[in-house]
Amino acid sequence: MTNSNKNLNSKISNAADISKPWDKDNQAWWDWYISLADNNVKDGEVINADPLPNIKIPSDDEVISELAQPYHLTNDQIEFFKKNGFIKLKRVFSPGAVLKLRAELINLLSKEFKVDPDKGAYDRFLSLEMVWPDNALIRAYVLSPRLGKISADLLEVTAVRLYHDNVLAKQSGCGRTPWHFDDHHFPLDTNDVVTAWAPAQPIPIEMGPLTFA
Repeated sequence: MTNSNKNLNSKISNAADISKPWDKDNQAWWDWYISLADNNVKDGEVINADPLPNIKIPSDDEVISELAQPYHLTNDQIEFFKKNGFIKLKRVFSPGAVLKLRAELINLLSKEFKVDPDKGAYDRFLSLEMVWPDNALIRAYVLSPRLGKISADLLEVTAVRLYHDNVLAKQSGCGRTPWHFDDHHFPLDTNDVVTAWAPAQPIPIEMGPLTFA
């Protein structure tokens, strides 16, 4: 979970932003975005993630029931988030719920981009946005009471509203993501914004997991 960085100068944001409306599709934006990073490095060794656990996959109803139960935050966790602007929370989803989500995301990405994100070497940062209105299973995760309550507790408010969902798949061979901050993308006149990131597989440090500065 990460919060917007209130200390970055808005002038930097305006100077770094594109100066005209984007006239291409969402995936073209990500292809452009990844080109902004410093990728002048030699190709490294391909790192295989740990095997996925061989466990029973829950039904849709079981996932909905699980995510209706609260995830209790401690006062120390809330204070850590307030001080640092981010926090890593473990086991927000059960292993079975993660695998079920992962399978659905792989299916959606494969249909949209006509590639298997799990096989072969590609070099794109694939993205799907606003999936929940048309996909009941994704909606169960995105609109789950558990995620909503975590977000509200971290922001110390009684209710939250959803801005959007975003499915991201960084494929083998893709370049680095440029250092950035997100709040200048949000058409919201507030800093009370929280983003929830959920990895759908093990990500060793060599694979470049999410980093917050």
